[in-house]
Amino acid sequence: LNKAIADYHAYTCVRFVLRTNEINYFILFYGKGCYSIVGKINGEQEESLGAGCWYTVTVVHELGHAPGSYHEQSRSDRDDYLVIYLENDTQGQEFNFMKLPSHQNILYNDFD
Repeated sequence: LNKAIADYHAYTCVRFVLRTNEINYFILFYGKGCYSIVGKINGEQEESLGAGCWYTVTVVHELGHAPGSYHEQSRSDRDDYLVIYLENDTQGQEFNFMKLPSHQNILYNDFD
């Protein structure tokens, strides 16, 4: 966790600080899987880091959702770059491949 936060501080303008009395904050908990709400919400915002989620790259990924980063495969322009074969997906994970409407995601650059 500390390495992932250090990476954000070293390579981005995003800063994570320990909560004191802030009204809006996110809480990490040991849940069933690796998941987070995308974008800031008011009040407590939960982020799950369960079994298998504690690799630095996974923590970096999940922490990225809190400030609003979506998956690249969900971009509104993804069909210009990818063909998604949902039949090859793990059952119950189709939501990870839902395409966002263009008004919901901001595309700063080409698909990477």
